[in-house]
Amino acid sequence: MKAERLIYGAGARPCEDALIRQAKHVLVELACHAPFTAIGTLLGVAMVAAFALYAPIAELHEAAFHVLHPLHMLLSALATAAVYYKHRDSPAKALVVIGICSLSDIFLPYLGGVALGIRGLRLHVCLAEHPWLVVPPAIAGSAIAIPLASRFENASFLPRHGLSPSLHDLPISLR
Repeated sequence: MKAERLIYGAGARPCEDALIRQAKHVLVELACHAPFTAIGTLLGVAMVAAFALYAPIAELHEAAFHVLHPLHMLLSALATAAVYYKHRDSPAKALVVIGICSLSDIFLPYLGGVALGIRGLRLHVCLAEHPWLVVPPAIAGSAIAIPLASRFENASFLPRHGLSPSLHDLPISLR
């Protein structure tokens, strides 16, 4: 109790304590995952650069994106659902986190392109334009995550052990 008072202050209310603990926990999870996301992004950009040596990027990106995007959705849903299920033991809600994967895949690349000043960008809503390309792998990733999260202590072990970062982030680099 003394330690909590030192950290949160003597007059903190219990609900504020819980919110602060949750916020700190989210920051820890993000900090643990950030290096692997950065490595995956760098590997993805390097792979795109290597592909560009063999074919014009305009010819390559569309086909490669639509081949690799389902793999990205599978891995993204797997990691997101596993971390969610680790903290909230609810299979139904773990499947719902597919929306997080889809929203980040829609808005973050678009906002990045806008920030870089890329002209002619349009918001690509793959979920609406190609649902058969993203929904089945996302559901499969979430469904695989639930038994894995139940069995292993580190629920997002795939991205954190270097098995998936480059494959996970490569399709976003191709967009």
